[in-house]
Amino acid sequence: MNSVISRDGTKITFKRSGHGPPLILVHGSIADYRIWNSVIPAFEEHFTVIAVDRRGRGQSGNTSKYSFEDEVEDLLAVIESFGGPVNLLAHSYGASISLEAALRTTSLSKLALYEPAIIVDVTDTPVNGLLDKIEAYVDEGKGEEAVKAFFVDAMQRPVQEIEMMRSRPAWQSMVAVAHTLPREMRAVQEYTFVPDRFKKILAPTLLLVGGSSDKLMTSVTKALNKAIPRSQVVSLEGQHHSAMNTAPKLFSDEVVRFLIDSA
Repeated sequence: MNSVISRDGTKITFKRSGHGPPLILVHGSIADYRIWNSVIPAFEEHFTVIAVDRRGRGQSGNTSKYSFEDEVEDLLAVIESFGGPVNLLAHSYGASISLEAALRTTSLSKLALYEPAIIVDVTDTPVNGLLDKIEAYVDEGKGEEAVKAFFVDAMQRPVQEIEMMRSRPAWQSMVAVAHTLPREMRAVQEYTFVPDRFKKILAPTLLLVGGSSDKLMTSVTKALNKAIPRSQVVSLEGQHHSAMNTAPKLFSDEVVRFLIDSA
């Protein structure tokens, strides 16, 4: 693993592979860089892939005090370490971090965001008391219960789908980082979405959204498409919030098409 040092001294690691222009991948909540494993081979054919482990994962460092701002600085440290233009692909909470980083760097070539974890309508806020419930599970060492509650109550995924997820190797990876979930959920709740701020993002931007995703996910896509001057929306037919795993070819084809398009 390669690494950079963030502004507060925290080490942020990433896996580097492939050849070509840099493509930085930023994962979402209850995940690590391995969430991209199904699509990395397709990206490696065109890009130098930089799959980041955000703080609190793998060999990346962590701190007792957490802030969304620190995560933005972590990503900026990765971006600026390349000393030139980079492409950025991010998912969910990682996409929220990437939006803020995009406002503060001049090194962004193209930006691709898959359903940022931003609440644009308070009526879409996840179940009241869910954060307390998940935090209690984490404090009691019940990481698996925390992950299940997040998917069922916040992501509104059916119980039978959760049982299928539990049979996959990625499940234990999610349970291992369950301790990071409450702090990120709290950051989402505290974040104030101001659309006009994102008019300053001038890089071509791809907004990916699952064709079967719920209102919580689709509303932010519509709002960002209206705000970001050079944005476009691609709906991934039949998909929800994890198309990089459930439809890797569809997902990677759309991303590669956007990134190599000279327009």
